[in-house]
Amino acid sequence: MNTSTLYRVPVFGGGPPQLLSYAGRAMEPVIVRHRNRLAYSHLAYEVHIWRADGHTMERHPVSSTQNEFNASFSPDGRRMAFESERSGAEEIWVANADGSQPVQLTTFGLHAGSPDWSPDGRWEK
Repeated sequence: MNTSTLYRVPVFGGGPPQLLSYAGRAMEPVIVRHRNRLAYSHLAYEVHIWRADGHTMERHPVSSTQNEFNASFSPDGRRMAFESERSGAEEIWVANADGSQPVQLTTFGLHAGSPDWSPDGRWEK
């Protein structure tokens, strides 16, 4: 179970835990047992890739409405690998350095890890 999600756990009679999908990234839950009430903190953050040219900083064109992070430029600077949640999970994507033509490389359904390039730039690892 993910530590940032909430589950309803049966106390009597057993049964599997039930995901409370409406809670999203939840933490620090508190309950009032006799009133059947629940309160929790909802973790909400945004992480995007930014580009700087030494004088200005702007949002990188690969940004979507989902979190994107851990950018890595190819050795020749023509492509960029990055993690993105745009497919619903933290997967590895590759795009041209200007952000055009993004392509999803992994389909693990979980955190895929930080991308890196082989020294010759032929492989993203």
